[in-house]
Amino acid sequence: MGLLIAALGSFFVGGLRAWNPFLLELNWTPLANRPGFWTLFAIFFPAVTGFTQGVSMSGDLKDPGKSLPLGTFMAVGVSLMVYIGTAVLLASGIPKAELARDTTAMQRLAAIGWLIDAGVIAATLSSGLASFLGAPRILQALARDRAFPFLAPFAVGSGPTQNPRRAVGLAAGIACLTVSVGNLNLVAPIVSMFFLISYGLLNYATFYEARAASPSFRPRFRWFDRRLSLAGGIACLGTMLAINMVAGLLAISVIAALYYYLRATSGPSRWADGRRSYYLHRVRDDLLAIAAEPEHPRDWRPYILAFSDDTYRREQLLRFAAWIEGGSGLTTAVRLLVGPGQTVQHQLEAEAELRADIAAHELTAFPLVVTASQVSAGLQQVVQSFGIGPVRANTVLLNWIDQLSSEADVTQERWYGSLLQSALQLGRNVIVLNADEKEEWQALQAIPAKQRRIDIWWGDDATSQLMLLLAYLMTRSPEWSTAQLRVIAPSSDKK
Repeated sequence: MGLLIAALGSFFVGGLRAWNPFLLELNWTPLANRPGFWTLFAIFFPAVTGFTQGVSMSGDLKDPGKSLPLGTFMAVGVSLMVYIGTAVLLASGIPKAELARDTTAMQRLAAIGWLIDAGVIAATLSSGLASFLGAPRILQALARDRAFPFLAPFAVGSGPTQNPRRAVGLAAGIACLTVSVGNLNLVAPIVSMFFLISYGLLNYATFYEARAASPSFRPRFRWFDRRLSLAGGIACLGTMLAINMVAGLLAISVIAALYYYLRATSGPSRWADGRRSYYLHRVRDDLLAIAAEPEHPRDWRPYILAFSDDTYRREQLLRFAAWIEGGSGLTTAVRLLVGPGQTVQHQLEAEAELRADIAAHELTAFPLVVTASQVSAGLQQVVQSFGIGPVRANTVLLNWIDQLSSEADVTQERWYGSLLQSALQLGRNVIVLNADEKEEWQALQAIPAKQRRIDIWWGDDATSQLMLLLAYLMTRSPEWSTAQLRVIAPSSDKK
């Protein structure tokens, strides 16, 4: 650091001595055969990426929340003054034609020329050491997160501070291969792509978390604004494509491939991302927007409560619910735990069973387990309270009574009738699935899709209209997309 400061001091002293405002004015216009802006930007950009090394070492800082913003802005501010001052002094002391071809221009202008060589070496070692401190720790963190199995050997740390020696060795190998290319103008744009895509993703991730309004996302930086984060992400993307369209698209493709790989291989227990927070926030906004709009019959769709307590019957019931839902409504599989002694543990176990059944048959339904002293009380409790805001259950789906008990008697029939009556009194549609024999269901499944038929028994009432709508929704399912609809109505004596 001392050599670097001495080199800059020597240059600024020599530059001020050679200050020539007339030469500065002549150098203000560009050369005729100059490189393009984005070419020069790609070469220059890696020189201003050192301020992020503090972010890479945030785990070693005493107070990252306070130190990172302060240190980052100070680094950017000092670097900005040094680079702009260097450019102005060079332009005021040496003609632009010589600046374009002479790589020792700073030595010629400095008060002590050899200090410039020492400063260049010091700056190179500083950047190299900073990367050696940051990049291996990031690699070690990736290995410990088990993001990529082949990185597992680099998770090992050494010493009390768990220094990533193996990762440092890999970084050294990559650095040696890069240096062996021997062409800074070729290497710099590639390095710029890595930095730009990292900064772009960091900006977008910050915007995404802020947009999701997650309670766990609490930036302490007082001037934080998610719109600036989005603008930063877009700017990085645009810069990548402006530097090199092919390389930019290739880098984006690689990142997209890594994203889908991690999405497919990383289970929910590995770590939490921002997608769920974003979905929850979007649900909140959408529910509020729906509630603000007037209700209209054209917007009606089935929100089904499917009651079932048997695994085999549940598969049929939920399959049928998926058909009549037609991809436009929602189905919730409900199981009632009736009687005293039902604990939270029993409820969790029953819900896990529901989830397993839904997942095993690849059905789209939500599980819900409710404890109640009596079945009728439990049904009324669920039907009245289920839902949130404008999304409320409007349809109750049950199996036929013969499927609920092998010993159906008068008491059982009255109990079943009370269920139907309770659902109707609460203003819900009631649908009963009669598929008591396994052979009947298998026979239905065996009918080719083109030979299937849906009968609607028309009575010119609200029930008939509901049946007609549900029949249409069934045709949205692949199993019934080619089925015929047959409306059966009673004959009339009127002519």
